[in-house]
Amino acid sequence: MKNAKIVAFLLIVLCGSAFAAGKFLLGPDGRHIAVNNGEARAIKEAMKIRELQADKDSQWSSAQTEYEVRWADGGGIVNFGFGTGDSMAQYMVPLTSATIKSVWIRSYDYCGSFTVTLHDANYAGEVSTGACANAGGWLGYWAFISGTDTTQCDAAGGNDDDDCVWIPGDNECFDESPYGAEIWPAIGIGGVPITFTNPDDNRLWKSLTLATLGEPTVTGPFIIDALTDLTDEDLCWGIGALDAPLTPYHAFKYYKGAGTSGNPGWHIRTYGWDVYAMVEYLADIPPFIVDPTVLFTTLSLDARTVSATITDVNPIGGAEGVAEALLHYSFNEGDTVSVAMTAVVDTFSAEIPGGVPGDDITYFITATDVLGLDAKSASTTYSIFAPSEPNLIVNNGGFSDGTVAYYYPYGFEGEFNFDIWDVGNNGKATLALLENYETVVEVSGGGPNSVTDSTGLMTWLDGGNVNFFTGGDEWLGGYYGYPADMDLVSGVHFPNDYLGLSWYSAPMKSGAST
Repeated sequence: MKNAKIVAFLLIVLCGSAFAAGKFLLGPDGRHIAVNNGEARAIKEAMKIRELQADKDSQWSSAQTEYEVRWADGGGIVNFGFGTGDSMAQYMVPLTSATIKSVWIRSYDYCGSFTVTLHDANYAGEVSTGACANAGGWLGYWAFISGTDTTQCDAAGGNDDDDCVWIPGDNECFDESPYGAEIWPAIGIGGVPITFTNPDDNRLWKSLTLATLGEPTVTGPFIIDALTDLTDEDLCWGIGALDAPLTPYHAFKYYKGAGTSGNPGWHIRTYGWDVYAMVEYLADIPPFIVDPTVLFTTLSLDARTVSATITDVNPIGGAEGVAEALLHYSFNEGDTVSVAMTAVVDTFSAEIPGGVPGDDITYFITATDVLGLDAKSASTTYSIFAPSEPNLIVNNGGFSDGTVAYYYPYGFEGEFNFDIWDVGNNGKATLALLENYETVVEVSGGGPNSVTDSTGLMTWLDGGNVNFFTGGDEWLGGYYGYPADMDLVSGVHFPNDYLGLSWYSAPMKSGAST
């Protein structure tokens, strides 16, 4: 794909009084959008945030009920390319047994058609490491073997009447076909096509209601698959893909030709396809723990508060509500301490006590509803930073700290002793951090985000007797949120006062993922 554009990704979360039994848009990791008495307004707002055209808002009507299951991936949306014969597969995990009502897929750039099927999942979340994804993510492929000849079958292992067998790849974590038996349409017609007819269909959602051919019921994870069918070799399909997904990885791509490993067949990718499924739950579900506080590495020795929105509903009727919420934490992999969280309406909070420099603190939240169903948030770890050297390298490009420590001070071993501050894991470098150092070297890759509006940096520089070096593409735009072209003003923008720059030009981004 050419000229991929990255757009901001936001996910609206409606909670509290918005919850009502039977109507939700939710993710299997705990994020939910309520669809109840205010469903039309909630859906329209959610769709606007996801960059849909206004005239497509009517695709969601008050008749749409139940739940939407998806992974709440973060990061930006990229244009991820598929060619003729390629397939995408999305691993979906409902909270309990459910009936699947419809499928929604976000096209980014397309003209042609793709065919949708649903399958039971063979995969169960085995891949959580990048070593088993992308170039190392080859699962294998289906092939028809006749004597010494091997003919590649299609993504699902069916090639007309050929007797296809699975040829495993070299993935160390999982080397099976991602999906098993077809559960929809499951009548031997090979799936149902969704067609795009003109460029106006680009960057829109395409929906497929399953009722005509029978809504399948699942009791565990399932796979949504879309196979490209392009009649013109110049056409291709770009699906909306999220470039910073949660683990375990849950997006698969089938390459008709050579994939990221150099082999044809199924690969697991470190992306998240922008795919939804509307489902109706058939049993009670556990509480929802939404937006727990993420604490970054800090210099503070004070206690820190952790909060989350916790709600509970019973989709099939009956008792509902949160009976107990607990915050669990441990210092330096020691014993776990559990404390009760107090609630103000649906917001539950508790404190982690302060520590000392060098401490690593891990915490998570659990919640139990009135019928005894439990939910658990993901674990988060933060540290209390301990400055120890006169110099600081701000790792602001997504590199590993080991890479930064090896390459950037190369040739100055023993002469340039430094600490490393990783913006991705620790958050922004603040004035309180900078004040501990004589020299700061900022290593930026995708655009820095070290000091909000650069005010902290300017205050540190104004103190005198310090040195600051910054390098990397897009570094200037990152300080100001990538605006349009702008003048750099003395006394307001540090690049003017300290670097002599008077004007900023917005960068262009291009490229694509495959």
